Amino acid sequence: MPLVSVIIPVYNVSMYLEKMLESMLNQSLECIEIICVDDGSSDGSADIIKTFSQKDSRVKYIGQENQGGGAARNTGIECANGKYIICLDADDEYETDMLETLYNRAEKTGAEITFCTYKITNIQTDKISYNKGVDYKLLPQKETFSKKDVSDIFNLTNPGPANKLYKTEFVKVNNIQYSLTKSTNDMAFTLIALAPAEKITFVDKELTTYRFLSPVSGSTKREKYSYQCVTSFREIYKTLQAKGLYKELKNTYIKRVINSITYECAFPIGEKYITAIGEFFSEEPFCNIDKKQLKKMFDITKIQKQYIEYQLLTLLTLGFNKSIKKHRDDKKLVLQNINNLLKYCYQKSHKK
Repeated sequence: MPLVSVIIPVYNVSMYLEKMLESMLNQSLECIEIICVDDGSSDGSADIIKTFSQKDSRVKYIGQENQGGGAARNTGIECANGKYIICLDADDEYETDMLETLYNRAEKTGAEITFCTYKITNIQTDKISYNKGVDYKLLPQKETFSKKDVSDIFNLTNPGPANKLYKTEFVKVNNIQYSLTKSTNDMAFTLIALAPAEKITFVDKELTTYRFLSPVSGSTKREKYSYQCVTSFREIYKTLQAKGLYKELKNTYIKRVINSITYECAFPIGEKYITAIGEFFSEEPFCNIDKKQLKKMFDITKIQKQYIEYQLLTLLTLGFNKSIKKHRDDKKLVLQNINNLLKYCYQKSHKK
């Protein structure tokens, strides 16, 4: 049995795929399987996977019609034979000892979830790089921990999958799946996993490098699909209710939702996103929160800082391919989104 199943959703990533597969085959932990789920690629990605699978039996090819990254990851999980699973993206980079480091910590501690930090790096210059993946202020000084030790467990780490190793049995027994959306399909999986986990552990090493705004990255599609985050919010809420965990995790759930909405507002995501958020706020549990209180939850300074950070990264990564007018229009749209969101939060507050 493989020690770790590496699941890679593949959709038109031929420019990165060979390097990615080579990095996995060169991992210091050799007893692994690499499950590549081709989600209807049309750029030759399937041929690359098949070529690698003929050279090394650890590489597995699975093909399916295009359904999105979440569906591809779910397919990979269903087929996983390893004691642990990790879902990685083909356009990112990974340290050669990443799998071994995470595996050893998981084995030592018996953790269901093992996570590490990661870097965000400019795809052209590699000059912008900073640590992400954990909020050190929330991190307990314990080898293993759970929601009982971290009241704000949903904001301890990022929703992304690439810095997290999961015990396969834990995932399958709890029927944890990725959302079938084009955007933020990883949020529900991560939060729904954190909720029942009894042993979580942290490795304070940057083992993954997120390549900001690569041509195939989900970050380049967020303007079109960002509104789908509400699907994840609803899935998380319903699951917590069904498992009897919502009451205990209510505050951290609300904070996570607000933080996610705040983050998206730093991007030029448009009116469709604001409309979706408005509809979501009319549902449980947000419909029962005083709208004035809800408005106060949004940190405008934080949104502005995130917007500046995003624009700086975009500029240094992609250069001046956007016109000055386009940058001005983006900023105007971001400010408009913030104002519309806060306006909605304030609406009908006199009824509370």
